[in-house]
Amino acid sequence: MLQHHERADGEGYPFRLNKDEISDYAKIVSVCDVFTAVSAKRSYRDKFSLNEAYELIMSGVGTIFDKEVVKTFEKCFYKYNLGCKLKLPTYYKNI
Repeated sequence: MLQHHERADGEGYPFRLNKDEISDYAKIVSVCDVFTAVSAKRSYRDKFSLNEAYELIMSGVGTIFDKEVVKTFEKCFYKYNLGCKLKLPTYYKNI
């Protein structure tokens, strides 16, 4: 995918396309590519936790990543790691 390094703000490469010129597929691949890259261990750094990787993606909304693509990503992403404890509001007690 040639366009997956293009950015929503037009500062990407190789063509410096603005967000309307980037294919929807490339916008999706861009988010997935960065998330996969940072959540994997590299020889020069440890992997990001899932929450850190998620926050990195969220910090790039509107500049690096398309807002709508990230909103869809957010709906598919589990924000809490398996085994963590959550305190739910009281209205969940009767479910």
